Amino acid sequence: MASSSHVTSPWLDQSEEQRQRVFYRRLGLLNGLALGLAIVLGVWGPQLAALSGIPAASAYASVIVAATLIFLLAGLIGWLTARIARGWITFLLWLATAAVIVVIIGYQPNQLRTLAIWLSDRRFWGLPIYPFLGGSVVALILAGFLMLLTLATLAILQDYRLEGIYSSLKSQKRPGCVTWFLLLLPLPLVVLAAYVTGNIVSGSYSSRTLWLVNEVIQTGRTYEGDLFALSRAEGINYDAIHGVRDQLEGNYTLFIGSVELETATTFVVVHFDSGSWINCRVVNEQLSFCYDASLPYTIGLASLISGEPVPEDCRGCVPRVSDEWRAWLQERGGRFAGPPQVRRVTQQDSYVLMEAASTTGDYKLFCWFNGLTVVRIESCGE
Repeated sequence: MASSSHVTSPWLDQSEEQRQRVFYRRLGLLNGLALGLAIVLGVWGPQLAALSGIPAASAYASVIVAATLIFLLAGLIGWLTARIARGWITFLLWLATAAVIVVIIGYQPNQLRTLAIWLSDRRFWGLPIYPFLGGSVVALILAGFLMLLTLATLAILQDYRLEGIYSSLKSQKRPGCVTWFLLLLPLPLVVLAAYVTGNIVSGSYSSRTLWLVNEVIQTGRTYEGDLFALSRAEGINYDAIHGVRDQLEGNYTLFIGSVELETATTFVVVHFDSGSWINCRVVNEQLSFCYDASLPYTIGLASLISGEPVPEDCRGCVPRVSDEWRAWLQERGGRFAGPPQVRRVTQQDSYVLMEAASTTGDYKLFCWFNGLTVVRIESCGE
């Protein structure tokens, strides 16, 4: 590995040597920030670009946090390794940094998004909104092998690169075209490595899945022909919305409801401003079907409170509930003057907070639901 000859040149006076050291550290900082920016663009750039025209619920808070951590960490390590200027230390520090970066990328769609929700809405505090699906930290780091390999290789070459960049500067110590070319030369490789790593370790948040559901809703709700024939012609299952087509009016918001890795299934939840509420099941990035998601939360909860049975043709309308909570709801049924007025308060992932109020508005209770394939009541309160 290259030595730091730039700080020991005998023909430089003390002040010139000190200026060179400072400038070399600044180059290290700039190099680290450039690598951090390349990683951020590679991981989240394509995803955010794909979602730019889709009314998806924002996951930007966790992306901003993760991107900022990576950007600042890479800049710090770039400056620190240039200051130390020892090849083996540079290699070890960048290798450890690459491992930390992979963990941040893997944690962003789940842990960091959950933390962002906890901080923004304390009602969800402590709930595992987006449970981690990526296995152990060691498995996560191994999955990011390409990122580790790329940054480790650049660490080996860092002293040579920085000395080459420094020597390309003009006498006034201002960067020219050659300087910027040498600095930015490895960045496309870093962007590619980050893109591949992001797809491997953070694939639970699929922009393709959201795009697919949005495309089917946008096209299918206004198409006047046969949806089944359109599906065969386009290779996209537009007929998946056949059963809920009358509920798709107006603006809406999409978000990932849950991910089942063992079956490669993702549920996309769609909330319409009109109050309609559907779930769409996507298997291996192929839309399977969409259905009315509101029934167990509205009709089912009202039935548990009032004691009135659900209609016979309402399949899946009754959520699973323990005997304790069933009795608790029935005990409070007498406080409702008439049928309970049930509404969705909020939802994150598969956790839904529902409210039931009396027609006079003098009594309310709430219940937490969880699960999409199997809906169950977890707790209730007044």
